[in-house]
Amino acid sequence: MGAVIHPIMLNHLLNGTVGFVRGVRASAGFVSALLLIACLSMRTRALSTSKPTISYSTAVRKCFRDVFFILIIAGATIFQIGYYFPIFYLQLDSIKHGIDVHFSFYSLVIMNAACVIGRCTAGMIAVYTGVLNFTIVSTVACSAIIMSMIALSDVVSVVMLGLVYGYFSGAYVALMVPLVTMFTPDLSELGARFGICFAFTAFSGLLGGPISGALLSSQYRWWLASLFSGLISFVGSSMLVVTRLMIYRRR
Repeated sequence: MGAVIHPIMLNHLLNGTVGFVRGVRASAGFVSALLLIACLSMRTRALSTSKPTISYSTAVRKCFRDVFFILIIAGATIFQIGYYFPIFYLQLDSIKHGIDVHFSFYSLVIMNAACVIGRCTAGMIAVYTGVLNFTIVSTVACSAIIMSMIALSDVVSVVMLGLVYGYFSGAYVALMVPLVTMFTPDLSELGARFGICFAFTAFSGLLGGPISGALLSSQYRWWLASLFSGLISFVGSSMLVVTRLMIYRRR
């Protein structure tokens, strides 16, 4: 619900009488308050009195000797360079193609609503398809949809792109933790593997937006930014496909 409500609130703050500076401050305060409530509400399980069975340095060394884990990290890291392009630029793309400004404000709401559905249903589908298989489907679908932003031209295309991309991007996010868990033979390493994986993907997420913005430029070359983001995401998803093929051959 936060992902649906927050863009509406932020758009009204930034484009209303409040203005950009105070709008960003209000948004930051709102998010910080909710995160504080979430942090105070969390409780840990009963603490173990025994020492950890494996040190962090040992876990890291084992991670980088695991070919499957390396491929998963590399694939997710490269994929997320292009992953955020629709999230950052769909609204602007819609406006620059002459679509009503008020409707364009709700393009992110449409995407985030579909994302909620994707996150909620991904686990149920993965039970039947397999976590890695559905992750591959989701990343390939996202890559294709990002490239299809080249053809964005009217309200229908914005709605369809927002719905489909929102669903599969939400499914991808929901499946990342189970995917890392699936390739963790020793669960005492799980925390270290999560940290390593998300450190790399977070860095690539920071890179993607500025690179896409530079390609877009002040001339709004949507085809170039969309093509780059889609292709780089597809390269990442292809590494997950390689992982799937390697597992199949080993069997």
